[in-house]
Amino acid sequence: MIIKTLTEAVRIATGIPDAAPRPGQLSLTRHIEEAMEVNGHVVGVAPTGSGKSFSLLAPAMIAAAENGERTIISTESLSLQAQIMEKDAPNAAAACEKVTGTRPKVALLKGFSNYVCLAAARDTAEAVTDLTGTRSSNKTLLAKLGRMKKSGTVSIDGRPFDKELGIPLLQWALSLDEGEAGDKQTYRGALTNELWNTIAVGPSECIGTSCPLFDMCKPRAARAEAAEADIVVTNHSMLAVQAAKGVPVIIGNRTLGEFHMIMIDEAHTLPANVRKAGACEVSSATLMGLVRSASRILDEMDSRVERLMKEGNALAAELNDDLTTLVRSGPRMKPGEVFKLNKEADPVENTGDMLIAWAKSLKNHLEKHTTSANVQASLKAKRLAGRADSF
Repeated sequence: MIIKTLTEAVRIATGIPDAAPRPGQLSLTRHIEEAMEVNGHVVGVAPTGSGKSFSLLAPAMIAAAENGERTIISTESLSLQAQIMEKDAPNAAAACEKVTGTRPKVALLKGFSNYVCLAAARDTAEAVTDLTGTRSSNKTLLAKLGRMKKSGTVSIDGRPFDKELGIPLLQWALSLDEGEAGDKQTYRGALTNELWNTIAVGPSECIGTSCPLFDMCKPRAARAEAAEADIVVTNHSMLAVQAAKGVPVIIGNRTLGEFHMIMIDEAHTLPANVRKAGACEVSSATLMGLVRSASRILDEMDSRVERLMKEGNALAAELNDDLTTLVRSGPRMKPGEVFKLNKEADPVENTGDMLIAWAKSLKNHLEKHTTSANVQASLKAKRLAGRADSF
């Protein structure tokens, strides 16, 4: 059945009634079929353009159609993800239906922060339009955003917000229909990661069922769809987070359910993704921004909080001095250039442990505010606690 499905997929994709799989496709598919029979593993090497996707999809389709088994297919890039979802998977599903009479369901799953958080988008829009705390409707916010000059910057949670790029992004986010995915890659305007972070949150920053927009949650909708799918297409970043942080992002995730097979395309790039997932960025500017934002939520009359804010500012100054010294000792560079440190250099040798301890203490203080009856205050506290947790 698997080889028949592979052959039909090739014929549907090419439009040639008597087309046959390439030798490499056929060989890889047979090896996967053998591994499935004994619950084993297989590693294949094939050049770009050899049709590896069909070699993965055909066995996954038959496993779903005949045995009710579910598969994760992880890809290296968003372009490969799109190729599978828009071209290869529909052809393979049609082939499986022709061979077995069953058409397995395929769903796409990206990281939590790849989707718009409607609450965060509203929060940011209110801050940009000076309507914070007014609980204005999306219609009112969109109207005011439409009248604003799209030039200059404003400060949002201590971070600059570019109005030229940010206002169109907010207008898009606030205009999303219920059925739209609201994921980052569907936005067609110019975008930076900093701007996207003003309308998206990570799972640790989400306030869950206490959010008034929970029923319209875009990340939740994507996960619900994946939970019903026979084959879930994701990317290496998702697996990398699970490997680096031990969080059941996919495997063992109660919402997504049980999976029986994992297929990893471009597997040679997975280790680099794992290393990246275990890393974090820190600078004196981000640290000072976190202090400023937290001070707006926490009770500064509390002596412990006052001391914590002073410690944060002192750490930011010390970190800035350490990084400045390190840069001056390196090669001469133009503004915006970067250089790689040698293995012996540790840019946070003097501040690293203190930063981690300070961030944990800040997170503990913020978490007391995440259950606030004020939804906006709760959301801000949750988001800041997530930022502190990333140190």
